[in-house]
Amino acid sequence: MTRRFLIAGTAALVLSACQFQNIDEVLLNRSDISLTVKGNVQIAFNEHTYQLGYNTERHEFRVYDETLANYFILRCSAKPTSEGQVLKADLEYTTATDSKTISGLEFTVEKTSPEGLLWLWNKDRQIGVVIKNL
Repeated sequence: MTRRFLIAGTAALVLSACQFQNIDEVLLNRSDISLTVKGNVQIAFNEHTYQLGYNTERHEFRVYDETLANYFILRCSAKPTSEGQVLKADLEYTTATDSKTISGLEFTVEKTSPEGLLWLWNKDRQIGVVIKNL
């Protein structure tokens, strides 16, 4: 009997860890420049305390606060421009306790706006990024 509960509990943990986020809720409904990882907002742009940067040669988008304590940097293989475009990117970002770097992510441009906002999604790691073409 105990073994059955152990197996059921383990299966429930595995399933909850593998749940995929709803892209509409996590990314497409956002209207701000931001980074979301597995449904959790890591960085949300605030025009009073954050700055934006873009390097045209490296297709690098930077979002950082005045102290450089909170930031994300997205280095793309090509400039994201249109819905459906797939590109590779490296992502560096801060969390509440440290910084992370993930290389070789595949992002799809899910949505664009006339104001130059781009919504990018990495399905495998459940990472959503909203950036602005500068």
